[in-house]
Amino acid sequence: MGENKEKVFEKIQKLMSLAGDNSSVEESASALRKAQLLMMKFNLSKEEYDEYTKSYKIDITQQTFDVDGIFQKNEGRIVYTLYGVIARYNLCHAVVNKYPKGMTDTITLVGSADNIEMVDYLSRQIWAKLKGIEKKSWSEYRGYIKRNKYRRDFLKGAIAGINEKLHSTWMGSMEDSQVEGLVVANDKKIEEYLKNAFRNLKEGRSTKHNHNESTKSGFYAGHNMELNKGLGNPTNKNPKKALRG
Repeated sequence: MGENKEKVFEKIQKLMSLAGDNSSVEESASALRKAQLLMMKFNLSKEEYDEYTKSYKIDITQQTFDVDGIFQKNEGRIVYTLYGVIARYNLCHAVVNKYPKGMTDTITLVGSADNIEMVDYLSRQIWAKLKGIEKKSWSEYRGYIKRNKYRRDFLKGAIAGINEKLHSTWMGSMEDSQVEGLVVANDKKIEEYLKNAFRNLKEGRSTKHNHNESTKSGFYAGHNMELNKGLGNPTNKNPKKALRG
């Protein structure tokens, strides 16, 4: 690849970074469009870009977190589900470490150091925000669901809403070949890491939802929470810009 094309790819990477770091949907879309136009202007093939993305340095690591202090009794699995959702759309993988009764379970995040920081920060901030929203929702509720059940079902519904919202944004991003190339390269690195570091890894059980009033209210709250369109961009260095409102 010639020097000129290398410089063009560097410009494309900067535009991708701008798209990921920008909380404005319009500005993010504009940056992505400029990147696409550069590909067209210099007649760059997908094969050439794939070759370039292979050289994109991705250092996969892991970090374990004790999140016991942020949730109440019987909310642990819900928090782990949230971490799993946020990890999925931030180029990471979440592993729950189960311990014997009486010991605190932990969660291990696998991915680049920057993305791991992103996932932990976002998960804690979103959880705290959801607890506040749920408390307000309960104060306005006049139905027959008991307090603890209302809280658990609301939070489960909220996480389902967040998952649907992020999935929609994620699938839109995958239509761009530049983003897809980076995601595929990152996923392969994580898959290799997991095979070596977690030889007995098992898939977690899916969370069951009761489709009642609290679940529906939670889903609406989660789906309408303002999140940065750039979630999941491997070049995003500022996790605090990824959560709004």
